Amino acid sequence: MKLKKNNKGFTMVEILAVVVIIGILSGVAIPAVSRYISKSKKQSYATMESSIYDGARNYIMDENRYLNKCTSGYSNIESVENMLVDFQYIEALIDPSDKSKHCTYAVHGCMSNQGSDEILPTYEYKIELNCLNYSSCNIYKDDGSITPCE
Repeated sequence: MKLKKNNKGFTMVEILAVVVIIGILSGVAIPAVSRYISKSKKQSYATMESSIYDGARNYIMDENRYLNKCTSGYSNIESVENMLVDFQYIEALIDPSDKSKHCTYAVHGCMSNQGSDEILPTYEYKIELNCLNYSSCNIYKDDGSITPCE
């Protein structure tokens, strides 16, 4: 009677091949995921700035607030810190890099065109956003253009 040899394990070569394949896949996947996360955080900051702009515009219209002409400089839109959040024009700005922290902002505006009976006035808004690892200053205009602060 012959005894059968029962080999049910993996050889060292098979294990080494699997480790090499996993290493190659992780070498490609990890940088791609990192780029995706970084890009999504930058997009979150841009969305926050856009929300601040929309909230400031709505506040100015709702309150019929007068702003200086742009030739005279920017007016401070918020009379109290986080006023746009407190009055629910925007939601609290949670930092995408650190979910336990909030971003701070400052928003100033001016009237670029006073308008007339047929034409609405147009405004510019200087929005400064400060988060843990991100800081920006951009000027948003009613025509849809966005330019960095000087």
